[in-house]
Amino acid sequence: MPKLTSISVVFLLFACTLLFAGWHETIDSLQKELGFAKTDSAKIRLLTDLGNEVISNSPELAIKYYNEAYSLSEIIKDTSLLVNSLLGICSVYTMTGEYSLAMETVYQALQLVTDNKELKSKCYSRLAAVQYFLEDYEESLKYDRKALLLDIELGDSARIATDYHNIGIYFLETDEFDSALYYLYMAHYMALKREGKPDSYNLSHLGHTYTYMERYDSALYYHAQAFYYDSINDLGYEMAIDDYYIAFTYYNNKQYEKAVFYSERSLKRAKEMKLFELMLFNYEMLYELYEERELFKDALQYALIRNDYADSLRDKSKQSLVQSLEAKYKFEEQKQNLEIAEAENKLLSKQRRLFVILSIVSILFLISTIVIIFLVIRKSKANQVLLKEIARANSSKEKLISVISHDLRSSIGTLRNAVMYTLDDSLDFDSVKSMMQSFYPVVDSTYDLLENLLTWAHYNRENLEPFFEKLDIREISEQAIKHIGHIADNKGIKIINQIESGEISADKNMIQIVFRNLISNALKFSNAQTKIILKSCFTSRLIEIQVVDEGIGIPSNVVDKLFYDPVDFHTKGTKGERGSGLGLSLCKTFIEKHGGKIWLRSLESHGSTFYFTLPLRQ
Repeated sequence: MPKLTSISVVFLLFACTLLFAGWHETIDSLQKELGFAKTDSAKIRLLTDLGNEVISNSPELAIKYYNEAYSLSEIIKDTSLLVNSLLGICSVYTMTGEYSLAMETVYQALQLVTDNKELKSKCYSRLAAVQYFLEDYEESLKYDRKALLLDIELGDSARIATDYHNIGIYFLETDEFDSALYYLYMAHYMALKREGKPDSYNLSHLGHTYTYMERYDSALYYHAQAFYYDSINDLGYEMAIDDYYIAFTYYNNKQYEKAVFYSERSLKRAKEMKLFELMLFNYEMLYELYEERELFKDALQYALIRNDYADSLRDKSKQSLVQSLEAKYKFEEQKQNLEIAEAENKLLSKQRRLFVILSIVSILFLISTIVIIFLVIRKSKANQVLLKEIARANSSKEKLISVISHDLRSSIGTLRNAVMYTLDDSLDFDSVKSMMQSFYPVVDSTYDLLENLLTWAHYNRENLEPFFEKLDIREISEQAIKHIGHIADNKGIKIINQIESGEISADKNMIQIVFRNLISNALKFSNAQTKIILKSCFTSRLIEIQVVDEGIGIPSNVVDKLFYDPVDFHTKGTKGERGSGLGLSLCKTFIEKHGGKIWLRSLESHGSTFYFTLPLRQ
């Protein structure tokens, strides 16, 4: 939920109006005095005081009084009365969301001020407040400090307290809470010293500061104090804001039922007074409160209302900002016209501007040239890296083709000889059978080579992605063992499957290829009458598979390089089985496609263990 900038500013403006009045009679008393007033000056002061008195509960009536005061002030040409009536009109425009009119009004008042420090201070304070609402916080602080210096010169304790308060609000907006508390407490102590009681608007912002510091007990204490003093004076506008601040504090402290109660009470008051900005904040809070409590029907209702108000106010704010900037521009233009003495200064200004433009263009051109050179160099480096990758890939393919050609030529040559011997009538059946058994490993190796070659070619052609489905890891491993179990039987090797049953999400074909290749490798490099063990280890995030053999092992200088370029390290198995290195390359690619890792540990003459992991996807 955003910081309550607009509410703070409107509250601040209204508080300043109360201070300007200096004293307040009841409305009935003021109206009676107005009926007996004999001079226009007396009528104007009474009308302004009436506006200050009713602004909290009836902004529409307040602007009626201020406009009457302004009209009479124009007739008698009284600058002081004109400025005070304009500042009152500015307060009403701000409360009702007419920010462009508020800005125009305060600039109109400032143009009337000459050497009157009191009036200038009031205009600076009001200008600071409007700049604050437009979120130009640095400008706001600048005008607040100007007002403070003037008020210190005048010795006006009421105005000094207001200036301290305004500066504290600036630091509240910029999240400098210690500084905010310092200035708000300065204003608080000055009010106690001057009036013997605190100002409710200052109490309210002390509470708001403590809310953002998450010191909720202190926040509620000051908000309750503010509400108490506002209720004594029946100030409906302040009471509505106090209720919202209390609701906001309970919301941040996660006391949602209390937050709903105070927000709805604030909303009711805001509706009665047509305070649209405050209504929007309450709709926003009620939406979030009901959503937090999972009362989605009520949350939806407030969300829709909030969106309607937000769109309306957003359009209004855009229009107000443009109009306020136009007002500021007119004021600055008049001020500049008074300061410009000679036409030569304009010419000098143009020359300076031209020099700046040319300097900027030159700098931009230099920067553009540097950027272009940098991009060209970076692209050149990228192309060099790409060429190296292409060369490496071509080298790997050439090695692969050489290995495959050699292995296939040897395998097919052996098979051709086997066929020729079989056709020889001089051989008996037992001799043919014995010879065929000796050729079986060659046939099996050739089959594995062709299968891996086809898989590798298919993958590189289509760049396949895994098709994830729910699988039992033990079933996949059993199928792989069954597929190549005859090789183990032929070599007298026992495969022990200790993989536990468990569900994974993976591509069935890819994982089967991984299992077949790793088990086939273990068989190829294991001696007869040994065993191969498949193990598993589950964690909360992944499963680790181990393929352990008691074979001839792998040299230590080869282990670290085997997965990077397996074609360079192919070798024959214990019974002459051939390999291309494609199997391990496919295993690495498929496991990494699943987001896993593959590695090995080996000791020559003592066997090898291949590991791979797979994430347990939900």
